[in-house]
Amino acid sequence: MKCENYHTDLIEYLEGILGDKEEKEIAAHLRECESCREFADFMKSALGIIIEEKRVEPDPFLYARIKSRLEPYVKQGVYSRLRQSFQWVPAVAASLVLTAGIFGGLGLGKAITGAGTETDPVVTELQYLMNDMDQEPIEQFLLGL
Repeated sequence: MKCENYHTDLIEYLEGILGDKEEKEIAAHLRECESCREFADFMKSALGIIIEEKRVEPDPFLYARIKSRLEPYVKQGVYSRLRQSFQWVPAVAASLVLTAGIFGGLGLGKAITGAGTETDPVVTELQYLMNDMDQEPIEQFLLGL
């Protein structure tokens, strides 16, 4: 095989995720080929740098900062935590009452004025009597002026 073919599998070889057969082939090639061995050493050092850079060192005071922020909540009793959890209940209840009042007022207004009940004969007759323009054609009204 050519050296380029081994270069494609070299990273998997260095990470140890190749199969046994391929790993033995690459190891044998690296023992024979000086340029591939130098390239493998370079890749091994590059992967080492990458792995080292990936490591994140936690802040030594992280635990102390988190604990200090949580202490006020731990010191409070169950009742005060529940009370804080349900602070939104009065606002929701007020919103529901307000919504019910608005829709109740709209419904009551329609019931009193009779809006939406055009088929009711009393309302239809009252509307007819109150509107003089329906009783007399517009042409006669304008000619009489």
